[in-house]
Amino acid sequence: MALSIQPLKSLPEHIPLVAMWCSTTWGHLSGLSAADYESWLHKRLSPDEFGDFWVALWDGKPVGCVQLTTWHITEKKNPIPALANLYVEPQNRKQHIGRHLCNHVEISAKAEYLDVLYLIADDGIEDYYQNLGWEKNGVDGDKSIFIKHLA
Repeated sequence: MALSIQPLKSLPEHIPLVAMWCSTTWGHLSGLSAADYESWLHKRLSPDEFGDFWVALWDGKPVGCVQLTTWHITEKKNPIPALANLYVEPQNRKQHIGRHLCNHVEISAKAEYLDVLYLIADDGIEDYYQNLGWEKNGVDGDKSIFIKHLA
């Protein structure tokens, strides 16, 4: 079995699937449908946008995704670099795919000369990120803010 992580912009045929993952996982929070996410993904993949979106492929089959982006959060005045939209299909969890996706974002962030990344985690998944070296750094509403120093 082989895992590879590829830019979503080079695999546009997977945009509808990634949009469905996002809608199913975070649509109840964002109010966005799969069609909304699909439109949003097409805009996010513009060369003018900071960051990138990647898909994890297990023997060529898409099994997860992650994004490097910027966010505005309550406690910060300027946009911050962030890991976002980490998703691994339930049947493929516990195979370290999420860890590989996070590492990929960290390497990409370092290549952009970033020395820190943030993420916002739902309650119940905090231990996962702490086990990957992320430190809890505050809260934004009912979500935990995590930070990872890359230097």
